[in-house]
Amino acid sequence: MQEVRTTNDVEGWHTHLANHAGLSISSKGLNLYILLEVLYEEAIQVDIYTKMLEQGQQLRRQRKTFKELNLKLFGLWNDYSKQKITTAELLEQCADIYTKFNAIKYAKTANDARLFELETE
Repeated sequence: MQEVRTTNDVEGWHTHLANHAGLSISSKGLNLYILLEVLYEEAIQVDIYTKMLEQGQQLRRQRKTFKELNLKLFGLWNDYSKQKITTAELLEQCADIYTKFNAIKYAKTANDARLFELETE
């Protein structure tokens, strides 16, 4: 019952860290003193994030598209957990959701005229 995760969060954090360090990375690497300062500030942020999570606040924004995708998947998982659908049905319906999602994503990037048909199905 967890969302599909990618390395995007880690890559985003790494980019943030590099930007926060002022991209002070030479051919020899990042200056140790700058790295220590940036990591210290990051540690303070962790405390703030922990308090926010304890208060039920959300730290991560999720695009509407992915929120809708996850809602559909969690709905299917609930149906499966309550034995309303079989394993085969769960897998088939998940495949349909991802196939349609990827088709729409591709159609948007390719300016495909079938986009309207895909979104209204």
